[in-house]
Amino acid sequence: MRTNSPKQTEASRANGSRSKGPNSAHGKQRVRLNAVKDGLFSKELVIESAGEQQEDFDKLKAAVWDFFQPANLLEEMLVADFVENWWRRQRIRRLESAELKNRIETLAIRRLLQCSDEVEVLKVQFLTLVAKYPNQPSSEDQQDRAELPIELEEIRKQLASTSVGVEFLTDTMKKIEKEAASKGEISALSEVLIFACCGFANEFARDCRLGNLINKRESQAAAAADKSKQEQTKSERPLSEEPVNEEAFARILKEQERKSKKGKGKFRQILQMDPKSVNTEMLVQLIRMAAGPLVTRKKFLKYLENLEDKSRSTAAILPPETTSDRFSRAETAIERRMYRALGMLLAMQQPADTPKMLS
Repeated sequence: MRTNSPKQTEASRANGSRSKGPNSAHGKQRVRLNAVKDGLFSKELVIESAGEQQEDFDKLKAAVWDFFQPANLLEEMLVADFVENWWRRQRIRRLESAELKNRIETLAIRRLLQCSDEVEVLKVQFLTLVAKYPNQPSSEDQQDRAELPIELEEIRKQLASTSVGVEFLTDTMKKIEKEAASKGEISALSEVLIFACCGFANEFARDCRLGNLINKRESQAAAAADKSKQEQTKSERPLSEEPVNEEAFARILKEQERKSKKGKGKFRQILQMDPKSVNTEMLVQLIRMAAGPLVTRKKFLKYLENLEDKSRSTAAILPPETTSDRFSRAETAIERRMYRALGMLLAMQQPADTPKMLS
């Protein structure tokens, strides 16, 4: 072990004498409580770090003093003993309440973080498979291509089992919707994403692909017409009159009429637009309807998860062995002293002609 030389020892003492610690009595009184954590077993009557105030204690003591009106020194000691132990018991109950609140909040945050971590892993797998899907060759590895929808469907189910996962799916659909609204069509990757988010057997997902094919065909035909600058003959049908997916539109109208009385009028206004805008709006509405079940599912999952959180909170409050036993033991010990003082005080203050109470 290293030992200091006499010169080093003297230097250490000199440095210690220059300490900027508290010098006043009030400062020393505050500093000596720095190591107090919760004050559960503290001998101090008032601990400001635990939210207690000297004024509150003085008010309590004065009220109890006025009630009992001790007539001698012994009664005064018993009243003081009762007040101090009652004050300490209230401290324990406040600390226990804060402990349970912290435990419940910690449990909820931990569950959310754990769920988010699980969803992050699923998101990586989901996006990796989606990126592979359009790039699979059509004539080779047909078995691998057939297995991709099955793998994506399994991951989609896992994502759809939590509100955090469903939120990722709905956000993906919103991005695709914005793409359709701005460009009038969506990419091949977005088509796969719709199936991956809503399910490969989803009827509206198939309609989205069909509507997208119609819009792409019209866009390519219009571009070719502009490039060649050839006028259409009267016998030819104008490109802008390319028929839209009337079957899908009829289904949209029926669904909107069921949900809202204004739905029919809204879609009639859409039909009065130019054909290109109609096709774009049709695609946007199909994407929204495909994402509709996901939005509803998220609401149900949030409701169920809130119920599960309440069950977890109950389990956290009433477990078999926890730090709650520590609070219970402290409260029992203090109550024993408090009621002993109260019993002795009441026994002393009884009239002389009545039987004395057992303390």
